[in-house]
Amino acid sequence: MYQLKQKIIYNRLPSALIESFINADGAALKVAIYMLIYEKVSIDELRSNLPISDEAINRALLFWEENGLIENIKEVSSENVIKKTNKLSHDEMSKAVLLNPEISVLLQESQQILGRELPISDSRVLIEIYQNLLPSVYAILILESFWITRVPNKKVLNETLYSAREWNNLGIKEESEYDSQIKRMENNDAYIKEISQVLSISSDDLTRKQRKIISSWMEDFSYDKAFVSEVLLRKPDATIPYINTVLKSWYQKGYKKISDTRDVPVNISDNNSNGDLSPLFATILKKKQG
Repeated sequence: MYQLKQKIIYNRLPSALIESFINADGAALKVAIYMLIYEKVSIDELRSNLPISDEAINRALLFWEENGLIENIKEVSSENVIKKTNKLSHDEMSKAVLLNPEISVLLQESQQILGRELPISDSRVLIEIYQNLLPSVYAILILESFWITRVPNKKVLNETLYSAREWNNLGIKEESEYDSQIKRMENNDAYIKEISQVLSISSDDLTRKQRKIISSWMEDFSYDKAFVSEVLLRKPDATIPYINTVLKSWYQKGYKKISDTRDVPVNISDNNSNGDLSPLFATILKKKQG
């Protein structure tokens, strides 16, 4: 049997780490601990100081970025989001435009939506979206039109690419499905903005993962802002992961009205000041206190 020689301060760990560590592999945990110590690091620094492969480092960084623990403070071009193994050459791009009039229309219309001339890198992204993910000019253009009013211009194609991947994974192929998905995205966006006001934060500051979590409160639980307000009423400093845990438990118990929740405490752990403990960490704390 082993025990810790030094006390761990659980409530000072980032919530993203506590929520996601159980799904992290050894390399991801090494990267996370290194970044907790040094806060801001380069990939070269990780390669020099951690005994893991470049592939493992890249996989770990992607894992933590997707789970909201870290961010890439260097602006990533939309060209780099496409897998480099599929990168089209300049000749291949020219040939695609010549052989397929739809691609030419896509590039011309995209310039109109974005209000600027497309560099080769952006044209490449659009062509590869069309060829590999979403072979519909209409679908790509309505995605661009959706994102142009919601994110900075330079991020529109990144978000269009991300949405195209989601639609591809869902098997969405019909025009009627494209329209219904855009309607769904609009509803989610309106809900996220509404919840952001309740949380007193800007929706622009939310990570993609946080937006997904908040959307699930409406899509999966059918909970409006009143349920979020109810959690905050009892715990004003509740974080998004904490609120998600509470709402999920209410949903699993079949609560459909605010009155159903009134006799139910929301505290996950009385000793957890930030409310971000996963069930595993909560169990650990209880055992230590017992």
